[in-house]
Amino acid sequence: MIKIAFCDDKHEVISYMDTLMIKMEIGSTLDWDLFMSGGELLSYLKKTDKTFHIYVLDIEMPGLNGIDIARNIRKSDKNAVIIFLTDYKEYVYQVFEVLPFRFLQKPVEMKLLEQTLNEAIRHIRQSQTLFFFQVGHEEFQIPFGEIIYFEGAGRKIVLHTLSESIEFYGKLNETWNQLNHELFTR
Repeated sequence: MIKIAFCDDKHEVISYMDTLMIKMEIGSTLDWDLFMSGGELLSYLKKTDKTFHIYVLDIEMPGLNGIDIARNIRKSDKNAVIIFLTDYKEYVYQVFEVLPFRFLQKPVEMKLLEQTLNEAIRHIRQSQTLFFFQVGHEEFQIPFGEIIYFEGAGRKIVLHTLSESIEFYGKLNETWNQLNHELFTR
């Protein structure tokens, strides 16, 4: 499941983004959390040791602005997709150091948000930083850097990490096609 963090200091914007996510067709394959300030988001990340795949950040906020938040995120997660929300075009040149994925101008249209999130999800999957697999009806992902090897066991695949082994149904050939061949050998 792809995890998204929305951060904006305006309650009406956060509420609107939540409503858009609920209405979108892709919303059922996503999990999202809402934050009213950069401090709240960074505190949550530090306290829970949780990360998100996609961050949708307002650039202009009191205290920590979106660029400051993105700088903090980049210190620990170089692969996160960062999307900025803004009313202000003058920030565009200041954000290049944090490598944003896209900009969305407020008020955000549902169709544009959905298109941008679909492109971000496609980017995450194509950049091959995560391996996605399913156990039962639940979808999981694990960073490639944590995977030691895969093992075929009949109709199951066993994914081995330093700390655990996870079994899921699949074929070794299909798993091989999902992997970054620069990181794995067969």
